[in-house]
Amino acid sequence: MQLAKTAAEILDIVDIVESQLVHSERKRVLDTLVEVLEEPYTEAKLLVQELGGLQAVLKDKVKLEQVCSKLGVAEQLLINLVGGWVGAIK
Repeated sequence: MQLAKTAAEILDIVDIVESQLVHSERKRVLDTLVEVLEEPYTEAKLLVQELGGLQAVLKDKVKLEQVCSKLGVAEQLLINLVGGWVGAIK
């Protein structure tokens, strides 16, 4: 009788620990997802992939403008300045 009671207590403990591990793993996965989504250039990177990759974006002015719209103001200014310099050199 005591053995059955001890076994039941052990099973209860295992269930609790297993539940805590599952919760901990879920939290870790969600934290990682939030970290990735908060990365400043995630939207731009995803759009580059959707549009066929970096080479495809660089060859198409419309695609490049779409990607640039996902960047911050400072990055957009820098891209426009460099683009202007390249245009002046040509």
